[in-house]
Amino acid sequence: TYHIKSFSLRDESRFEKTNYVYTPSKRAIYREVSTGNYWYFDFYHKDNKIHYEVFDKTGKEHLGEANEQGILDSTKINSNKHINQYL
Repeated sequence: TYHIKSFSLRDESRFEKTNYVYTPSKRAIYREVSTGNYWYFDFYHKDNKIHYEVFDKTGKEHLGEANEQGILDSTKINSNKHINQYL
C-alpha cells in the first residue's frame, strides 16, 4: 500500500521541540535540525488558514509562512514579526 506521510513538526528526524513557547498563542516552538530555523504552528487567527510561521535561527528574521505541507512561502515575509523575545 502506498502511504503518504503528512508534514508535522513532531517529525523528530526533521524537528526538535524546544522549551520555548510563542506566548500570545501558547504554541510550542520547534527548531529545524538541518537549518536551526524556528517554526511554530499558527492557527491563532480566526480568519486565517492553518499555517506555520518560520523564523531564522536568531528568531529576529521572519522567513515567511509555510503551508500544511511544510512548503515555505517567502512572499509572506513580514519584517515586523519576530520571536527572539520568546527564545
